[in-house]
Amino acid sequence: YQRRVHGEFIEPNWDTILSLLWGFFHFFVFEFDEVNKVATLQPHPPTKQELGWSSPLCIQDPIDHTFNTARNMFANQYAHCRHQMFLTMQAMARGDTPLFGRPE
Repeated sequence: YQRRVHGEFIEPNWDTILSLLWGFFHFFVFEFDEVNKVATLQPHPPTKQELGWSSPLCIQDPIDHTFNTARNMFANQYAHCRHQMFLTMQAMARGDTPLFGRPE
């Protein structure tokens, strides 16, 4: 795997799976602006308003950019999902789960 910046590969990615999972959880728990943004692989993400989408979480299909793969997720389901990611991050940081050590 390689890191991408604005759609271009810049260097090899030697991160562990654990580190990548931690980064995924951290992004969706602390950084992602679910009110306005769309999770996408596009280098310049569209806003929900630009696409006319209104669901709590919007994930753009990588093939059909007009399709929101998370369109059936309700706000309480998304809140529960974020909370579970947060709890998993805490468990990973403590190293008190047999599946995960501490992230690097």
